Amino acid sequence: AYGFQRSGVVRQMHPVLGEPEIEDGLLDGCSRFVLEVASHVFQHPEGTRRPPHVAPSLFGSQAGRGGAGWVLRRAGSSDELLRGFGRVSDWTTGSLCEYTAVVCGVEDCLAAGVKELEVHVTGGGGKIIVNQLGSEIAPGALRHTRHPAPPFRGFVRRVQDLAMVFDSLVVRHREETDEQAMHLAECGSGIVRPANDTPDGLIVAPSAGGVFDNIDRVTLTFLRHLSACGEPEHVSFCAGALAVATGDAAPAVSAASDGGDSVKADTDWPFIAELFARHSDPNDEFDINTNVATVLENIPAKASDLWGKVAYVCATAMTDTEVERQVLGCALWQLLPRLLLGPTDSGWHTKDSANTLRKRCAAFLGGDWRGLWERSSSFASHPRAQPAAAATRAAADAGSTQHDIGPPRDADHRRRDAAVRLVQRGRIRPAMQ
Repeated sequence: AYGFQRSGVVRQMHPVLGEPEIEDGLLDGCSRFVLEVASHVFQHPEGTRRPPHVAPSLFGSQAGRGGAGWVLRRAGSSDELLRGFGRVSDWTTGSLCEYTAVVCGVEDCLAAGVKELEVHVTGGGGKIIVNQLGSEIAPGALRHTRHPAPPFRGFVRRVQDLAMVFDSLVVRHREETDEQAMHLAECGSGIVRPANDTPDGLIVAPSAGGVFDNIDRVTLTFLRHLSACGEPEHVSFCAGALAVATGDAAPAVSAASDGGDSVKADTDWPFIAELFARHSDPNDEFDINTNVATVLENIPAKASDLWGKVAYVCATAMTDTEVERQVLGCALWQLLPRLLLGPTDSGWHTKDSANTLRKRCAAFLGGDWRGLWERSSSFASHPRAQPAAAATRAAADAGSTQHDIGPPRDADHRRRDAAVRLVQRGRIRPAMQ
């Protein structure tokens, strides 16, 4: 059996039985095959609240529930030899879904014994894939994007590694989407249900008995390669998505323990539960994702050790065995900028800023989360997060000399104002230019 276990409404699709080229579970590797891939994203309605592990800057305004589908055919034939689909994620983009479909489909073809493969991608996501892979794998690339954006880096490396295993692997962009591949992608995103749970001619692969058997293999592929970029926001999202998706995660060391390499810290989870309850209440305008206006540009090096311990507290909560604690851990991660990373009285690179951040981290590890929240009220970014602070800040802005009523400031004054703002943020060299 080819392919992997899938779960929920997502069903595995495998080689159609009875084809003459299938012998002893292997396709005739001497023939050339074409893999059609497609992706579909059901966009979330405007105003949908993001879960705590989905940062506001992730995936943009077009984010939605994504699915991936793929169909394998012999070149020049319309007969389907292998087809598959799966749920990518409840929060993703079309380009990442298309990449996930490519990786999953090519992996299935490799398992089926295909040696020469041509992959057809479509849409804007397909153009991104072709340009990022370059002319060696994608001959039709208009340009080679040598430095892909962080979310795509893990996918690019995986396709490049797979290309080394095939005798020939070519990726081409097509204007028209394969109807069957798109239908399967829509099954993955959930807007179309499969005709039945076990369609004729499908083989069900046995479960491996692992921790993540209840998560779709397509989802795991997406999270694995997205987290490979190493960017904190994406790694946090992947950890949160896994924590929310399964209650079978390996037990984690409690954040309040003091053994081995663990971190000793006091906690105030009831306070986080209060904020999360407000976030979940449709009648309350409070939103965890809009809780701070401005933060330090960077974390001072002299405070990085304590910051690592703070991150450890969140990580252990997000991988806890209890789903409720996992959700609160994601919420706490979203609150860290407000609790700890608000502006200081000097540039981020200074010793004073490092000392201020260390004191905040020490208070966090001491369990004074409520106190940190109250002391940082002046940094609240939106009336939904702190109405009183928003009113105070608006009044302060109204009385600021930068908004005084009078004749417009000339170009020299505007350049000086910009230089002052750069210096205040610790960016001395750009301010001198």
